[in-house]
Amino acid sequence: MSIRIAGFTHGHQRKDRRLELALRVEIEGKIYKTIDWSLGGFMVEGYEGKLEGGWEVRVESIGLEQGDLVRLGAPAHVVRVDKKKKKLAIAYNGLSSRTYDILEGLTMGKIRRPKS
Repeated sequence: MSIRIAGFTHGHQRKDRRLELALRVEIEGKIYKTIDWSLGGFMVEGYEGKLEGGWEVRVESIGLEQGDLVRLGAPAHVVRVDKKKKKLAIAYNGLSSRTYDILEGLTMGKIRRPKS
């Protein structure tokens, strides 16, 4: 499995590197595919819900594009919604040690795709 960094330059305002490893996240009972993600949050595509910037949400579960989702239950908030492009940006409200371990496991390949 290879992971490509999706954007990291000197002077970049993000404190976390964005990764393009495709994930699925569950928010408000619906599953979305991430465009990019980091330990600070993520952006999904195909969003058509009613969330607005600043609203509190819970990231219910997360997983690789192929495979099972892992229950996460992480508190987060909406950074922005682009209704025209159907994109939703979410930031975590801090990370519990369990949430950090799960995200690190996804990054490091400790949570793997199912074998075919």
